[in-house]
Amino acid sequence: MRLWQCAALLLLVPAAMFAQTARDSSLNGAEDSLRLASDTSVFVMKKSPLLATLLSAALPGAGQFYNEDYIKIPFIWAAVGFFGYEVISNNNQFIKYQDMYFNSPDSTIRGTQQYFNLKEQYRDDRDSYFSFFVLAYALNILDAYVGAHLFDFNVGDSHIIQQARFAPYYGTHNDVGLSFQLQFR
Repeated sequence: MRLWQCAALLLLVPAAMFAQTARDSSLNGAEDSLRLASDTSVFVMKKSPLLATLLSAALPGAGQFYNEDYIKIPFIWAAVGFFGYEVISNNNQFIKYQDMYFNSPDSTIRGTQQYFNLKEQYRDDRDSYFSFFVLAYALNILDAYVGAHLFDFNVGDSHIIQQARFAPYYGTHNDVGLSFQLQFR
């Protein structure tokens, strides 16, 4: 019994492999239903992601201005400006206490240790704020890049998310629920 099943399988599989090679006589050389040859419409993006990235790399917020995301620009300037200010401020304090540490007399060990601790604290703070500055700057560039890609994204009325109303369950339980409904038109 198994031998007949294997033989039938071996005979039918090669026939199924060539089932799509025959041309449909109803087409008579006409174009395919996918119309790949006649479809000349090509999607062209309105905003260039490369230009948005380069603008944001040159000046934080410039890529968002190019993408017409004007509301994000003050937040980007605030984040980059704050972290940049803190890097400069902590670096100045680090240099101040480093000079005081190296110029302190050797007889006051307590003063030297205090200057050393303050120098190290400001160095650590400077390095931490520099990491945050780089992160804010990189997120600015990434946001400009993604914003340029999503500029042409359709968020019209054809994609509606409706929030259902709160309706407590009037049964034996006093449960409160929340549901969302997603509709595509």
